[in-house]
Amino acid sequence: MTEIEEWTPEAAAAIGLCEAWAEEVTAAIPCTIYLFGSAIYNGGDQFDIQSSDLDLVVVFDEDLDATERAERLHLFSLYKAKLELRMVPSLRRTNCKDPGVSIVPITALELTGNIHKSGAPRFFDKNIFLDLATGKQSLGLPGAGLGMLPYNSRQALEYVQKVRNQFLAVSANLTGGISPFDEVDPLPKPLARAAAQLDPNA
Repeated sequence: MTEIEEWTPEAAAAIGLCEAWAEEVTAAIPCTIYLFGSAIYNGGDQFDIQSSDLDLVVVFDEDLDATERAERLHLFSLYKAKLELRMVPSLRRTNCKDPGVSIVPITALELTGNIHKSGAPRFFDKNIFLDLATGKQSLGLPGAGLGMLPYNSRQALEYVQKVRNQFLAVSANLTGGISPFDEVDPLPKPLARAAAQLDPNA
């Protein structure tokens, strides 16, 4: 467990909420969940209980194909919705319109390649993360940046991460996320461009 005496009261409440939630998630989904950002930076001094997000990285343990990843992400979204709802009473959150939790689910390949949706080249080995299972902080995630990927592959995977993050960006009042695609084009243009990074004939 985290030594919550190190944290501000607000940060301690947020960490405790995330730890309990992560224990529930990992019992159902093989993954490791990390908290980062203002909730743990400098003991949580910059964490505002009303306006700060809970920033989480989820590293899926299994090597799944695309269909299995989509199914896993859908299952994960149900747990993410629970966390949004629990934030309201636990942190006395008054804003239910905007998501209070930002989650980036990543694969082992993306972690090895140090790929983050922002395009930051060394995000996963230069930030401080709190392992919600062990309560231990570390500079960087285990295995981050041990491999290299071609530039085009990085761009495509950064886009995929953004889509996952947007899919999970549903607030406590169940608004947000990704709207159904009902345009004339067979695919959303950003998706087509990302696919073309990997295969010009796509």
